[in-house]
Amino acid sequence: MPGMINARTKTLFVAVISGLAGRAVALLAPLLVMGPMLDHLGPTLFGIWLTAVSLAALANFLDFGIGNAALTRLSEAFGRGDWDGARSLLGQAYVLLAGLAAGFIVVTIVGTGLIAVVLPDVFESQAQAAVVGIVLSALFLTFVTGLLVKMLQARQAYVHAQLVQITGPIAALLATLFAISEGFDPVIVVLHYTLASPLTQAAWSLVYFAARPAQRPTFDKLDRTSIQAWTGIGGAFFVVSILTAVGMNMDNMIIAARAGAEAVTNFGVPARLGLLLMLIVFTVFMPLWTLFGNALARGDRAWLLHTAMKMSAGGALGVLIVGLTMVILADPIFLFWMGRSFPDQQLVLMGMVASATVIALTSPFNMILNAAGMARQQILPWAGFVVLCLVAKVLVVTPKTTWWVPWITTAAYAICVTPRILQLAFRRAKQIPLLPHALG
Repeated sequence: MPGMINARTKTLFVAVISGLAGRAVALLAPLLVMGPMLDHLGPTLFGIWLTAVSLAALANFLDFGIGNAALTRLSEAFGRGDWDGARSLLGQAYVLLAGLAAGFIVVTIVGTGLIAVVLPDVFESQAQAAVVGIVLSALFLTFVTGLLVKMLQARQAYVHAQLVQITGPIAALLATLFAISEGFDPVIVVLHYTLASPLTQAAWSLVYFAARPAQRPTFDKLDRTSIQAWTGIGGAFFVVSILTAVGMNMDNMIIAARAGAEAVTNFGVPARLGLLLMLIVFTVFMPLWTLFGNALARGDRAWLLHTAMKMSAGGALGVLIVGLTMVILADPIFLFWMGRSFPDQQLVLMGMVASATVIALTSPFNMILNAAGMARQQILPWAGFVVLCLVAKVLVVTPKTTWWVPWITTAAYAICVTPRILQLAFRRAKQIPLLPHALG
């Protein structure tokens, strides 16, 4: 048993280190492209693009929880050594998500076109409608192309998963800089940036499965029973995903409605830098999902709780240190990155640091609940968070108070989410039966 715990801890260490290295590379590309994008698109269209990106993040839930269900079900199949079952599950997920993606892309293209014609006040130009349609369509493509990464994570092949993920942003950077240098229309530039990543993931998938026939998905077992199984498992994750997406991505849309597109740019660029912290949180804590699932199955209560508490404290401290460094260096960072400063940029960054720290403190315990399949119990805390954020931000936001937004997020999360998640996680951990091998 000590050997199993030691191996699991080593896997976590490799996952975190490779994840941070991969994320650093992946994040550098979007940061480098934002300055040229702002100059090429102009403040208004750039603000529309940022708003569309936030809207796309909100629409992540439209996979109906199948992505998260795939991670859980594939992890279980690989843990049992059931390769045929894993291939079948992967094939089912590909079929379901491809159908959803195709339908939503058609609705997006037709819908944005109709809105531009029927409701001309929504978009000031056809270019704005096209940007929104492109960004959303690319998101729906990632429902399908991102399945390879989920499969690799379920197999705990974290280094390979990171390699797949980082090539997309690099391709997007190169494609965008080329399009800008050639003087392409702003909409075509957005098209290059947005589609490069999912197309790169699609190419990875083709190469990966071509080289590994034994791991290719099979498509012969999708029936009513299997569809019901997917919807049953994904249902609660679907609801939580909706609440999470709305709660964490409403800011730019509220600011656009209350203060205008240029205010989105003034807030969105500093917030974009602050979002690096959230990506660090996601990268560090995501591997705990599959590792905690293994610990729950084996009755390793001591390792699970020790790791969760250690990751919570260490992760929060690390995020706080990195975040405060960003705040101190904000002026030279923005001058180097964007060639200008933004109103209240330090205040926005400080709020982003606070929210990321609270979320980092809570995330390991979220992973315990996810690994245990306890998505339904997370619905009420997240619903309270969304309502409190929405009401407070709509009441508070003006062109001069956009910097309050991340501070409201911090307070709402600390009040509604953190206490309940910790309570549920500790309660679940105490219910773990101590199997004979867990006693050493």
